[in-house]
Amino acid sequence: MKNNQHGFTLVELSIVLVIIGLLIGGILVGQSMISSAGINATIAQVQQFDSAVMSFKEKYNGIPGDSSRFSTYGNGDGLIACGNYGCGSGVYVASFWVGELTTFWSDMDRGKFTAGLTNIPFSSTDSATYVPKAKMGRRGSVFIAGAKVIHATHYNADRTAPKNYYAIMAQNQYEYVAPFYAFATTSATKSAVKPADALALDKKADDGIANTGDILSGAISDYSTPDIGGITETAATGCSASASYTITTDSEQCTPIIRMGSQTGSVQ
Repeated sequence: MKNNQHGFTLVELSIVLVIIGLLIGGILVGQSMISSAGINATIAQVQQFDSAVMSFKEKYNGIPGDSSRFSTYGNGDGLIACGNYGCGSGVYVASFWVGELTTFWSDMDRGKFTAGLTNIPFSSTDSATYVPKAKMGRRGSVFIAGAKVIHATHYNADRTAPKNYYAIMAQNQYEYVAPFYAFATTSATKSAVKPADALALDKKADDGIANTGDILSGAISDYSTPDIGGITETAATGCSASASYTITTDSEQCTPIIRMGSQTGSVQ
């Protein structure tokens, strides 16, 4: 009885391998295009934020959140910080519960820049805060704003040349510290952006160097460890080391921080 079964010829195997290669290549190109689109969209977002901050400043002679005209915490010192909450000399912003960040986005234009993010509440009695969702990074990542802190002892920060920054924060980067929810420290499981994407953002809109310029490899610190809270420039080790991003890390371990006003030439 004749056996009609036969294996693949070398030509057929070659065709299959070529097709597989094309499919893999197409997937990688598609992923790269999606990542690039997210980075471009994020830069456009920041440009919108900067323009809105300047418009607010020109109209009300102060920046959103910091203006006493709209916020009970606003103290008019030019920093998105603790304000009149009573943190001494601390510039930290540890949560959406108190401080000038609580009204920063709504002062600008709640309808334009904010979206309901119902799983980051102010406190145990509040339902949600409202902040812009980032166009890049881990699904659901958001923007916060605050004065970058160098270091601190408890609530008294080193106020040597603090500057206002935006930070891209992961959706899960908060923790309940009774009676409110506070930001959680950047880590391998609680951060928003992959190092390769952070580098691409830095190259696209700044100098491509992790520890210099207007876009930095930064972090979020909680309010008790290491006694700072808010936006800092101490990047997670999985994200960057000194000037270089750790692009071999293929997971979200970065918190890019972007100098407020840098994308419109009006730094704050």
